Amino acid sequence: MTSASSPVRRSIGLLSAATGVTILTLLSACSGSGFSYVENAETNTYFKVPEEWEVFEQSEVMQSLFPNPSPGTIGAIERTLWAAGFDSDEDPSASHILRPTSDHPAGYASVRALSEEERESISLGGLQNAGAIPLTALQQQSSDSVREVEKEDIVLEGGTHGRRAVYDVRLGPGTLTFSQTALIDPPTENVYVFLIGCSASCYRTNQDMIEEVVNSWTIKES
Repeated sequence: MTSASSPVRRSIGLLSAATGVTILTLLSACSGSGFSYVENAETNTYFKVPEEWEVFEQSEVMQSLFPNPSPGTIGAIERTLWAAGFDSDEDPSASHILRPTSDHPAGYASVRALSEEERESISLGGLQNAGAIPLTALQQQSSDSVREVEKEDIVLEGGTHGRRAVYDVRLGPGTLTFSQTALIDPPTENVYVFLIGCSASCYRTNQDMIEEVVNSWTIKES
């Protein structure tokens, strides 16, 4: 991944929309590949993770990310069309997602319908807050709490667009380093988020695998 100030038009990973089951499905890749695919046909998204990583369903992910949701957060949870989490720890748990002291990569993918207010105000810069970490609020509290390591603006062939960035964020006892990709569809109806991270040292150690998982995330545009 390289830093970029202008949009990068991507063709890799784009497929025609296909019919299929509308629930979380684990599909084994080619024999001996070492990866499994996590797919949701209803939202036309999928990604791959190593076979030994644990995958969590939407309810587990939402409970972990938002244990004590505010009224505004409850609305966002209710508008979530699909979510799936994953953890590479030998003793996996959805609670490891976004944990700054974790020594094993973990993360989640989600698709959420935008509220009317969000549709009117969403911007490329504002997409940094599309995930579960309120980066702008953290920056307002402390200017050195968030460091943007790199970013890349993305435009898919069908018009879905947004930004992929890597951040260092100080959270409690440690620094969480994570890659977050946030994209909006052409009608500005849905926001797609893919996030994976762990402690800063863990991220550096596992960067090649993290980037492979990130790059596998696919939105099947029609």
